[in-house]
Amino acid sequence: MFSGKKKHDHYSIPSGTIHCGGPDTVVLEISQTPYIFTFKLWDWGRVGLDGVPRPVHIDHGAENINVDYNTTWVKEQLINPFRTIQETTNYKEEHTGLHELEFIETRRHWFETEALVQSHDSVNMLNLVEGEEITVESLDNRFKPFTVHYGETFIVPEQIKEYRLVNQGNSKKLLLFKLLSKFYRRKQSGLLSRIFN
Repeated sequence: MFSGKKKHDHYSIPSGTIHCGGPDTVVLEISQTPYIFTFKLWDWGRVGLDGVPRPVHIDHGAENINVDYNTTWVKEQLINPFRTIQETTNYKEEHTGLHELEFIETRRHWFETEALVQSHDSVNMLNLVEGEEITVESLDNRFKPFTVHYGETFIVPEQIKEYRLVNQGNSKKLLLFKLLSKFYRRKQSGLLSRIFN
């Protein structure tokens, strides 16, 4: 067991990993597939809309815990695997994880005024996790500019190869969290087989 979470930490949580959010935590949870479920072992006494305590799944959960995921392994493999991809005075792109057990790649884009972002031959799903408001702009007028506020998620299709993010708020530093498909990673590594998840 460990604690010590801080703002903008990144935790990969493969199937079989026991986890919880804890107090004073806002989580941007990204599920890789719609058919993988979380089995609740404890639910803090919360009730559903019907006023009845929400169900827990002790038996199913116990069968799915991967006991090889001990504290040491988790700390070494799953917490904040950041690697800087590119950095300038006003912009930084970080690789935030694609563990071999994950289906998707995640990246962070830090910037002050604006950033040019490439789609990397993948649909992009982004969320503004730091800052007040941005405008997303096409470089070739393929779509009208649109506004995104803190906490909102938006999608940029693969056909849009590059787009601009512009700070429209008073925040001095903005952070967007971006997801790419694993197919992009396989292409970059020279593997030819396409993966459909």
